[in-house]
Amino acid sequence: MRAEPAEAHLFGSVIASGGVYPPDLIGVDRPRLGYTRSFIGTARSESKGEGWYLDSDSSGSPVSHVEEGHRTVTESAVHAFASLTGDYSRMHLDHDFARTLDGGRPIAHGLLSACWALGVLTRSPHDPLRTRDSRTGVLAFEIRFQKVVSIGDTLSLRWPHKVGGADSPAGKSDENHSSLAFEMLNQDDEVTSRGEVTIAHDEALALQEAPPKAWAQEDWSPPEFPAVFFAEDLLHRGPRGETRGQTFSEADMLNFAREVGELNPRVLNAEFAAGTALGERSVSPMLVFSLGFAEFLQALLSVPMPDSGFAGHLGDSWRVYGPVCVGDTILCRHRPLSCKPSKSRPGQAIVEFGLQFVNQRDEVVQDGVVAMMIPTR
Repeated sequence: MRAEPAEAHLFGSVIASGGVYPPDLIGVDRPRLGYTRSFIGTARSESKGEGWYLDSDSSGSPVSHVEEGHRTVTESAVHAFASLTGDYSRMHLDHDFARTLDGGRPIAHGLLSACWALGVLTRSPHDPLRTRDSRTGVLAFEIRFQKVVSIGDTLSLRWPHKVGGADSPAGKSDENHSSLAFEMLNQDDEVTSRGEVTIAHDEALALQEAPPKAWAQEDWSPPEFPAVFFAEDLLHRGPRGETRGQTFSEADMLNFAREVGELNPRVLNAEFAAGTALGERSVSPMLVFSLGFAEFLQALLSVPMPDSGFAGHLGDSWRVYGPVCVGDTILCRHRPLSCKPSKSRPGQAIVEFGLQFVNQRDEVVQDGVVAMMIPTR
């Protein structure tokens, strides 16, 4: 069973990160590649420690659940994440403002949960993402937030694992890809987010797929006050354009990996990376996405929006088309994609924004989608 939604509110032009994804669009209802969902909502052990939780997958085969990576969200962790990604939104850092929010505590970045989840999976002793295999690589990631995470909450990650046989995750596989569903839990056993990771069995083959064409740059500037933008206005007149971008350094790559715990040898180990298809270390796609998201969010928050009603950062997804290495300069191009009325929350709409990440050669190396809930007229 899903935890009861905790509302997050829009105050002026502040969007609550890690809001509640409405039931009509929760990822569990729209799997992309047929991922198993049998572990979602199963009872958690009373021990609240790391361990195994038995169930069965869609075929009836026994499945255990690994729960690991317990970590408390501290103020220093939130400030470090803001510094690493550039997301200095007020709700994360301003204690006075946080007193006006539900719970009265600063809200952790939604992407902090996403980064921690991927970090746990990369350093798990069970190696569910096969990071020790130089041929494979993480190809795509998706997360849907279901409950706000605040400073002081303790998170852990749970994922399904087959009982017996090879040490492999219980997910959907085909000739070229494997998928792994996961969920993040807080100290009260409530699911705060659900997601899935797609792994390419042959990274070199996967990256041969032609990337989408880079979007043309669009000129846009914030509207003159006192204009107020509703969801429908964002679709047609909302922020779009290109971010300032960033040239990635060794420090960017390593500091992010250490802080969020994404200890992937492709990022940290030059000797291991030399044996991969790329032949050198690469920047985590999660870092690329987080930096682009932060700059996109700055543009979105420059638009005045209604000061009442529900709003929030509902979820993200991204897909990799090419590597990003130290010395590469990445720009994020963004634009509104769609506006769909919420079936579960009258007066609200899910607005999806597209993000493209292009390098100094104008090649699309990654793209993604950000979902926000915004009041309608």
